[in-house]
Amino acid sequence: MYSLEYDHNNGRSHETPGEDAVGLPVDSDPSSTFGPVTMVVEQGQILSVQSDGNSSGKKTFLLLMARILLPTKGIVYYPGNLRVRFIPNEPLLFHDTLLANLKFGNQKEHTEVEIWELCRHIGMGEEIIGRTNLPVGLNGIKLSLTNRVFVCIARALLSSVDLLLISNALDPLGPTEALKVLTRLQEWKNNRGMLCLSADNAVGVDIALKKKKTCFFITKNQQLEEGADGVILLKPSLR
Repeated sequence: MYSLEYDHNNGRSHETPGEDAVGLPVDSDPSSTFGPVTMVVEQGQILSVQSDGNSSGKKTFLLLMARILLPTKGIVYYPGNLRVRFIPNEPLLFHDTLLANLKFGNQKEHTEVEIWELCRHIGMGEEIIGRTNLPVGLNGIKLSLTNRVFVCIARALLSSVDLLLISNALDPLGPTEALKVLTRLQEWKNNRGMLCLSADNAVGVDIALKKKKTCFFITKNQQLEEGADGVILLKPSLR
């Protein structure tokens, strides 16, 4: 059984979820893998999910946050209309072209220039940037593992997701690649987005949305762990 400690700037949060918070109040039964948890995280953070010693439960935590798994008791709470994306250990691509994979789930129509600029910015290999009709093969087998990771990251950012959950998919990245991804995620987390309203007397008025972006990730990459804004520490329960 596991309890959860949220450590951010040496502080802990046990408050009721507010309008801009992501919360995980869970009360599991003693036989479950993941034990009693109460956590509130303010949006606009990049958080590393780590474990104490040989304890586990990190992937279970992300699956709960993604609502792929449901808690035995309690709730997993998000603000309304929060867009969530889960990237598993093995990046998942569709048997289609590179561009079709990058555009999947996009809320906005991006130009190809914007798409390839983002791909280059996060470290995608130059050998595939701009190859619009490149077939990626079944599960992306025609691409290198690192490029499959970059496609999944770029697709999530192009989709402007609000909560990004990454389960060890970043492990294959080298130091330079990891730094590029981390830099882009830090830029992305404060991108509140814009909403265009149309009315008889006001067309195309841009209104800033309140939502900031939040990312939880599991990794063995020490550089990424050290570059996170805070840590979610899973440790054995004393109960």
